[in-house]
Amino acid sequence: MSKCLPVAIYLFLYSAVSWADALDINLNDKAARLLYNQSYGTAEISYGLLYAKERDSDSVWLAQLGLEVAGEEDFGNSLWEGRVGAMLYGISMGNDVDGAALGLGGQLRIFPNYSRFGFGAHGYYAPQVVTGLDIDQFWEVGIRADFRMLDTARVYLGYRQIKTQLEESRRTITLDDGLHLGIDIRF
Repeated sequence: MSKCLPVAIYLFLYSAVSWADALDINLNDKAARLLYNQSYGTAEISYGLLYAKERDSDSVWLAQLGLEVAGEEDFGNSLWEGRVGAMLYGISMGNDVDGAALGLGGQLRIFPNYSRFGFGAHGYYAPQVVTGLDIDQFWEVGIRADFRMLDTARVYLGYRQIKTQLEESRRTITLDDGLHLGIDIRF
């Protein structure tokens, strides 16, 4: 059993009894991700868990805990939503690789002309100085196209790439790479 899995289970049980401001679920043929976001003033705390099955039959578990400042602005006839902060990741790949990383980054979404259609991007990076166990570097990047069905519900098509570099071999491993379909519900 992965070292990260008990921590992830605890975070989800804790967040389930708390008020969740947003629930984001996204899926593809190889991966499933669940995210809870809770607002505290201008800050957001996020809890996440990703499960991926890669080509070499190893399972990947990625737990995350984030603290970011968040906000939205009306700018040039468009709605802009953004976050910036830190994300703590716990990674387990099969029986032989575990890691931890503290990534810095954020995300930005834009809805031009206040339309129902929007697009966004996110990115987090952890260099060697803030990674541990079996990994040396970590990064996650992604883009997405949103459709606001309601003020409280969005569907989206996204692309994300999550990679890490192993400490011993300096080999780069892809944890998740591909398109996904998601739903973002706000409470």
